[in-house]
Amino acid sequence: VNIGPRQSGRLAGDNVAHVDVDPHNIFRAIRRALTDGVYRDAVRAAPNPYGEGDTGARVTRVLRELDLDDPRLLNKQTILPPV
Repeated sequence: VNIGPRQSGRLAGDNVAHVDVDPHNIFRAIRRALTDGVYRDAVRAAPNPYGEGDTGARVTRVLRELDLDDPRLLNKQTILPPV
């Protein structure tokens, strides 16, 4: 349950319930998440907007294959947009 506008406009999965800062609406959203079986099944089946859940393993694999002695790793470039 996401309470208030702070996360407005940010990516969120269908498993996130957005409610305003109202105690009644907060209570209803939490109660629904805990007790509504149909809602819970739908949330479980919702796609993950962040990928397949294997990002940690993929990052680990890339880091293991990285040549830490490659001097190009120290070539930092900052590309600023035109003003």
